[in-house]
Amino acid sequence: MKPMRDGETALLTRYDALFAASRVGVLDLTASVVDRATPLRAKYAFKAPDALHLATAIDGGSVAFWTGDAALARCTEISVVVLSGTP
Repeated sequence: MKPMRDGETALLTRYDALFAASRVGVLDLTASVVDRATPLRAKYAFKAPDALHLATAIDGGSVAFWTGDAALARCTEISVVVLSGTP
């Protein structure tokens, strides 16, 4: 992870706060997620990890998927929010 490599402790602290927030959850990788990821990978030519991340969000009932990768916005099965830069 780049912030860790670069010693950006303030950014790492912000990541910790984000994942500790009550509105953010960490979901399990399940057989259902893998089954959902397979057609996403085929339809959009996503790499396997990207398809799995999107499928996990969709399967988990997430409202949106936040990413820095604009290519993932092609996915229409979930609202994809593309983040740019740092605040």
